[in-house]
Amino acid sequence: MLFDANPNWPDAQFVDMRAARWRDRIVTQLVPAILARGFSGLFFDTLDNAEFLETRNPVRFSGMVEGAADLVRSVRHHFPNVPIMINRGYAVLPRIAGKFDMLLGESVRTTFDAKSRSYQLVSEAGYLWQVERMRRARERDPHLRLFSLDYWDPEDRDGIARIYTGQRANSFIPYVGTFDLTSIVTEP
Repeated sequence: MLFDANPNWPDAQFVDMRAARWRDRIVTQLVPAILARGFSGLFFDTLDNAEFLETRNPVRFSGMVEGAADLVRSVRHHFPNVPIMINRGYAVLPRIAGKFDMLLGESVRTTFDAKSRSYQLVSEAGYLWQVERMRRARERDPHLRLFSLDYWDPEDRDGIARIYTGQRANSFIPYVGTFDLTSIVTEP
């Protein structure tokens, strides 16, 4: 069920999203345990890993995107009233329209570059690409709530204000965080 370590997060490993054992474990053990601890919703992070793996090695990882979609559909089926937020996962989204409630676009306008240890604007092409995918998701499901999470220097109040204003103009519910995800920077 587990593959190589994720090069972006060496302490994490890629999961075989196609594995029925993995999906069943999430549905029968992990989600019930999460909800029993008092959480009221679910956040699916890194679903874009399915597309990354399938693109990297189409033979070895064929069906990973569909496996990720099947996981979300299964969780929705078993927990129909639990809010679900998806982080990115744009290749998966057309297959799960109507099966989740919120979409998070991470690093839509700004990001943190770990190598240079600096906050940076996302390229215009990358920014427009992500905004378009988020809008397409809402076209498939008009009730979908769109959120953005950008990373920026909390001391740059003007920059923070521009990010919030720009993301609201996209009809997103915006947040700006620190690179280490320990703080949400409030709007000035």
